[in-house]
Amino acid sequence: MNFGRTVSDTFCMYPWVNVHTNTDGRCKLCCNIYTEDYIQHEGRDAILGKDPWEAIWYGEHMVNVRHKMLAGEKLKECTRCYEHEEKGLESSRQWANKALPAPGIIEPFTKFDPTYLELRLGNVCNLKCAGCWSVSSDQLYKERKQILNQEQLPTWLYDQWKHEVDSVEKFDWSWYETEEFQYFIDSVVPNLKRLYLTGGEPTLINMNRVIIDKLIEANNHGCYVCWTTNLTNWPPEFYDKLDFFDASEVQMSIDGFEMTNTYCRYPTNWKSVEKNFEKAQRLPDQCTLKVYFVYQAWNIFDVRNVIEWISNNQRRRVDFVPIFLESPEWIHSCIWPKHVRDEVCESLNFATPYQGAIQSIINYTQNTDKYSKENIEKMSYYINMLDKYRKHKFKDIFPELDFIIQHEQSN
Repeated sequence: MNFGRTVSDTFCMYPWVNVHTNTDGRCKLCCNIYTEDYIQHEGRDAILGKDPWEAIWYGEHMVNVRHKMLAGEKLKECTRCYEHEEKGLESSRQWANKALPAPGIIEPFTKFDPTYLELRLGNVCNLKCAGCWSVSSDQLYKERKQILNQEQLPTWLYDQWKHEVDSVEKFDWSWYETEEFQYFIDSVVPNLKRLYLTGGEPTLINMNRVIIDKLIEANNHGCYVCWTTNLTNWPPEFYDKLDFFDASEVQMSIDGFEMTNTYCRYPTNWKSVEKNFEKAQRLPDQCTLKVYFVYQAWNIFDVRNVIEWISNNQRRRVDFVPIFLESPEWIHSCIWPKHVRDEVCESLNFATPYQGAIQSIINYTQNTDKYSKENIEKMSYYINMLDKYRKHKFKDIFPELDFIIQHEQSN
């Protein structure tokens, strides 16, 4: 990399190469920012497709971010990376600095177009995942709006869900259908090095297919195309195009085995997941396959089950990648009492090709404490609300965890 200066401890390559959008078109520095810290344009959140992309990319906000990183200053929106580094985990910042090539001499005012896109084109989805929110799933939006209208929720949950519903209703969800968005895509497609698509469920959103077609039309077979999917459907018009690219990646979101996955990623049909997992292994050899496992309160004892299921069903290499859920806090993986967290770590003491991933889960569990009576009470209330409006019951799927909750509430 040609940085033109000594790189600081807070430096990250993302602001020099990457454009990230929320599902509503608002832009962040990267996907690892879970707080609502958006790139600003003219005193408000910048929206790709509504604001000129050059004004976002070369604007005052991005220039200030780049300047602070080069000066060694910490950014509030980058807190999650700093916390992961303190816990011995490789942060998104560290990964980016190793994996992403610099566009040239790194200076705050250098002119260079983005070469990496992380796009979330709307919130169309067919699932209502427990760790998700309305801005990323129109099905969750409908369910939570219904509950808000029918239930007297405690303030902590009412405020969260009301904010989500208001956010969905506040924004224009056609932001990626504008001429400005088309101009942006046409401008960057010829030199794009990586395209990442998620959602919503990206395979249900037609504009994602349009962008892939534009890459093919531009003969940009060197672009690394990847997307995250819930693996409940398999549209050939997406997957058949991967033959064109030199390298690609399909990230399959699976948060548990059988009914654990169905409850966490409601209402997933496990048979569909198994069928499409088999189809994924028939993709071109140059397509990397990964299972993304969102580590959360209810699947802490299901890590081994998922890994063994992968091992028993894989016919080619499939990576296992844990993702650590940070929000909502009431289903955080480390919400449990210490003796439960210790038991989790003991359960992960088994031989597996994914030893590095397992060790990262152990490190995270040992070094993170979200336990409190208040959080347990919140989780219990959240479970009861889900069970009231869905067809599965927590206690039937997670009897051991239900026992722990009841014990905590009785003491």
